[in-house]
Amino acid sequence: MVPRKIGFAPLRVIFSVDTEASIGGAWTYPDCQPVSMTRRAFCETDQGPFGLPFIVDELERYGMRATFLCEMLACGVLGEGDVGRATEYLLTRGQDVQLHVHPTFRFYADYLQSGVPVEARRKFMASDHLAELGEAVQEDVIGQSIECFRRLCGYAPTAFRAGSYAANSRTLRALERMGILLDSSYNPAYAALGSFVNEGLIPNRVQRIGGVIEYPVTVARSRLPEGNGLKAFEVSSLSFWEMRRILDEADRMGLPTVVAVLHSFSFIKASDFKYTRLRPDRIVISRFKRLLAYLSESPERFRVTTFSEEAKQRFAPEPDGPSAVPDLGILRPACRQIVQAANRVSWL
Repeated sequence: MVPRKIGFAPLRVIFSVDTEASIGGAWTYPDCQPVSMTRRAFCETDQGPFGLPFIVDELERYGMRATFLCEMLACGVLGEGDVGRATEYLLTRGQDVQLHVHPTFRFYADYLQSGVPVEARRKFMASDHLAELGEAVQEDVIGQSIECFRRLCGYAPTAFRAGSYAANSRTLRALERMGILLDSSYNPAYAALGSFVNEGLIPNRVQRIGGVIEYPVTVARSRLPEGNGLKAFEVSSLSFWEMRRILDEADRMGLPTVVAVLHSFSFIKASDFKYTRLRPDRIVISRFKRLLAYLSESPERFRVTTFSEEAKQRFAPEPDGPSAVPDLGILRPACRQIVQAANRVSWL
C-alpha cells in the first residue's frame, strides 16, 4: 500500500459517465440515421445489456454512485421518449443525472425541420465543438438542453460537460448565466482538440473560473509518444495498473479529487458506426470490476462521490501551487498499447 500524507481526508473519486446517442454517419451518408440513445445507453447484446444496467449494477455492488452526464439535444432528433428512457432508468436506480451537450444534434434537428431534400442537409452541418461556436449560440444551445433536461428529470442540472470536452471561457460564462456552477469539460489530454485552448487552466486542480468551479478530468503523464504526453483517466483507454497508479499517486500527493471518465458504451464492441452488432468488451469489463473492488478495499483512502454531492458540499477551489500530475512511466503504458491494439482488431 502507498503511504499517504498524514492529515489528508480520503481522496474523493468521481465516476463521470457520458451518456449519449450518436449521429451515426447521418451527415455523411444519406442512407444513415442517428443511433438511438437507447441503443448506445443500454447496449443490449446477445449476452445481456452492457451499458447502463451493467454500470449501475457494478456500482451498487459496492454501494457507490456515479454522475451520468446525459446528452439532451438528441431529443430534437430521436424524441424525448428515446432519451427519457435513459434518464428515467438512472433516476429510478438512484444515480446522479447531469447535463451533457453535443451541438451536432441541434443542427441535425434544424435540418429535419427544414424540409429540404436530403442532398441539401449538409448545409446545416456546423461544428459539434461548443468552443467553436459564438457565445450567443452556445448560450442558446445550452439553454435548449436545460429545458429538455428539466422536462425529463424534473429539476435543473447543477453540473455540465461539453461534448468532446470542447469548451472555453465563453462556455463557462454561458453556464454561469444559466445557473450551472460546476463544469467538468476541461480535459488536458484534449487541449489540442479544443478543450480550453490556450486558456491557462491547470491540470488536475479544481479551480474557480469566473463564477464556475471547474473539475478537470484527471490526467497522468505518459512517457510514450501518444497524444500530447497526457492520458486521461478513462476506463476504456487505461489498464487497471495505470488507473491504480493514478489513484495511489494522487492520494500520495494529497490531491483532494480525481475525476474518472467512462461512457455508457465503454463496455461493448460495435461492429460498425451504425452499432449493427454489439458484443461485450471483456478486457474493459474486467478493468472496471477490478477498479471498483480496489476502491472499496480502502475506504479510509478513497471515497466515491458525485458532482451533485460536490455541489451540495460547496467544496472550495484548491489552493495555488504546482500542478500534480502522476507519472505512468513507459513499461505499463507500452503493455497497455499492445493489449489495446489486439482488442481493437479482434472481434472476440
